[in-house]
Amino acid sequence: ISNDGKIILHIGNFSDEKNHDFLIDVFAEILKRDRNVFLILIGDGVLFNSIVAKVFALKLQFNVKFLGTQKDVSKFLLISELIVLTSKIEGVPGVLLEAAYFKVPSVSTNVGGVKEFVIHDETGLLIDQFEVNLFADSILSLIDNDERRRKLGMNAYK
Repeated sequence: ISNDGKIILHIGNFSDEKNHDFLIDVFAEILKRDRNVFLILIGDGVLFNSIVAKVFALKLQFNVKFLGTQKDVSKFLLISELIVLTSKIEGVPGVLLEAAYFKVPSVSTNVGGVKEFVIHDETGLLIDQFEVNLFADSILSLIDNDERRRKLGMNAYK
């Protein structure tokens, strides 16, 4: 990862409900617009190999890093611009609470208990549809605006 590269972080089990397939489609769209963005994926699970295969098929492997299961994710939160959650189903996402502790804002799907924590455009961005361009636009709107990203991260922390 280049020194000036922007890092997007996803932490979660590689399962259907976490929707990595959609996330990879979103990231492919992001890379069409900005090649200096990197996606770090932390976790493992039954869909791990199929997501790795998709990343290679789309030739995204230079910008997508698979780190497997990690006991301490704080070091990754410290270097990330934002965290993404693309789940189809979710309770109250502890990973977003942990990110907020590090002042890292989120771009998340509006499912389950996510809206109990993410207040749209105040503590992060909450996306209602599983639409690739909308999700990519939302991520890039924070990647490209340091001041807005820092404000949302600070609000999430508070």
